[in-house]
Amino acid sequence: MWLYYNLFQPVLHLYEKTLVGDKVLRKWDDAKTPYERLVASGVLSSQQQARLQQLYEQTNPLQLREAIYRQLDALWQSATTQPSSAA
Repeated sequence: MWLYYNLFQPVLHLYEKTLVGDKVLRKWDDAKTPYERLVASGVLSSQQQARLQQLYEQTNPLQLREAIYRQLDALWQSATTQPSSAA
């Protein structure tokens, strides 16, 4: 799941919050994935950035999401079909 959320799931970040009278005005940054924010920050070495870029290019987000949901369904099925061991 970390691959999907860090590479492909965009997130809004709150960058300013001001109080005007009795209302709070919030300003949000553009929606970007954690991967995009990390690359834009410039803290990665060229090796780390190349490794993440390769991982990003090799990963199919649709297949990854479908695999996640299949595994979650299997987990829920196994949790609901096992007999309770209450004694």
